[in-house]
Amino acid sequence: MTTATASAPADPAARPRRVGSLRWRLGVAFALVLALMLGLVLALAGAIVERGLIRSTADRLEIEAGFIASESGGRRGVTATDLAAGDLAAVLGGQETAVVVLDGTGATLATQANGAHPSVVDARLDPARYASVIASGEAVEAVLPAGPEADRVLVVAVPVQVRTTGGPPEDRGRPDDKGPPPGRGLGNAKGNAGNGGAGNGTGATTAASSNAVAQLAVSLAPVDAELTELRTTLLTLGIGILAAAVAIAWFVTSIGLRPLEAVATAADRVAAGDLSARAHLPDGNGEIGRLGRAFDEMVERVEASLRSQRQFAADASHELRSPLTVLGGFVDVLARGDAGRTEEGARTLAAM
Repeated sequence: MTTATASAPADPAARPRRVGSLRWRLGVAFALVLALMLGLVLALAGAIVERGLIRSTADRLEIEAGFIASESGGRRGVTATDLAAGDLAAVLGGQETAVVVLDGTGATLATQANGAHPSVVDARLDPARYASVIASGEAVEAVLPAGPEADRVLVVAVPVQVRTTGGPPEDRGRPDDKGPPPGRGLGNAKGNAGNGGAGNGTGATTAASSNAVAQLAVSLAPVDAELTELRTTLLTLGIGILAAAVAIAWFVTSIGLRPLEAVATAADRVAAGDLSARAHLPDGNGEIGRLGRAFDEMVERVEASLRSQRQFAADASHELRSPLTVLGGFVDVLARGDAGRTEEGARTLAAM
């Protein structure tokens, strides 16, 4: 008991908390789970916003193309005009929206930059997709990945009907066309686009059949800039939420582990020899309450057992002290008599 007392710390409650303690493990596990969940939520939110921005931009390009929805059996109608490719490229698109008119093989019929970056003007889909657009009469959209010195590009390709006969070759459009010839304008193109028919200059309407593709392309640099700002904001917000949640979890965990600390402190005192130490946890049916009651009952049994041992030792010592004293007196008397004078008698008395 003396050895245990000497090796135990003077104040068990004052021992520093180790990093590997239950509190630290719970805190780290909670932080990791929360960080993972926040990361997933922020990534999902960013993806939804990105999809919404791209969808909005694509809708704007379709409207600029005069391709306002005219759904019929799940297929959009074909934008029909009586313009040549070069004239059509000149009247479509807005500022910084590159317009390219292509045939079914992907060959360029006309181009209008409208102030867009050359990488946007040169953006192209797979030739097979242009043929598919003409065959199906449905618009397609695609986001082309960023290059080493170029931003991402959003491309919307819509089927159109352009005039390929009935005029001089130059009316069929050249890559350097800058605008419509006199007498043709945006109103004619847009008006025919709205009704899905081909204007023939006499007011008659015929069924539209696509023979080319009008591609409108814009740089997604503004969208990417907004997404970068949004992600930065979400990341900052997420870090703040994570820090606050970890602090709250640490506080709650500390309160929840106080009963265990009481049991650990009482156990240290018992190990140091203080058998009067008890956890004294509040009554409860939970695991910690049951642990506290079991610990206190165990210490009480240990204390009772040691108390019984001490009492037995005291009683045995008391019971043995009197007869041993009497025996010692008789041995002393014998030693003074004749029995102690012989060599064998002295040796026997000494042994007794």
